[in-house]
Amino acid sequence: MTLFHIALILHSFLAIVSTLLNVFLLVIMALFTPEYFRSYSLLLKIHAFFDVVISLCSLSTMLRAIPCGWSVVYIPYGPCKVISTDLCYYLYSLFLSSNVVTFGTVLVSIGARFWILRFGHISKSRILVAQSGIFIPALAVLVS
Repeated sequence: MTLFHIALILHSFLAIVSTLLNVFLLVIMALFTPEYFRSYSLLLKIHAFFDVVISLCSLSTMLRAIPCGWSVVYIPYGPCKVISTDLCYYLYSLFLSSNVVTFGTVLVSIGARFWILRFGHISKSRILVAQSGIFIPALAVLVS
């Protein structure tokens, strides 16, 4: 067994564990979130959902991006290569845009915590407006 095969097995194992734990977290949040925590938990649910997307994309395609000057050469590898290399590229694009969403969700989460400390409560609509601003750069990443 080569070092590459060990890395592939470890990569797949971590992606499966991450997917399962995030799905478990989503189920727990859906069933047991207290009423007073529902507005802020929306951010946690969005973050966990996109973590599941990232994990599934990571499971289906192994990241092989090689920087070359001002561009990036993408070499597909993973189970998606059996179906088509285009699918690998689309899943990689989804992976990148989902990472943008999770990063933005962390920023919105910090802002929401500050708002809660300052005013005592934050509404779901305020969180959704702030979060929708994060989807714009993610969509730009996905389309490009």
